[in-house]
Amino acid sequence: MTMTNSTINCNLTVEANNGNSFRFGAKQLHRILNSLTHNAEVINRAGVLILTQLMSYRLIKLYDLKCLIYRTLKQLSYKQIAHRYYEEQLA
Repeated sequence: MTMTNSTINCNLTVEANNGNSFRFGAKQLHRILNSLTHNAEVINRAGVLILTQLMSYRLIKLYDLKCLIYRTLKQLSYKQIAHRYYEEQLA
């Protein structure tokens, strides 16, 4: 089962720092992870875990979403990918 066809239906609203909001789901997350690695196992494993965590949210701040993605990559021991994400998104 891949992340984008999983039964996890995460469709939440992300609030940016400027007050604008946008919808975020599995396809957007897949694009983010795919920009960091082309390893399908890493994308699916991290993606499903991130989506599972996001299911408890209806609204999340952009910074909190980025932190959640970073922490999850780091927890899964994808340290190089986590570091790259941190440098691109959080530094």
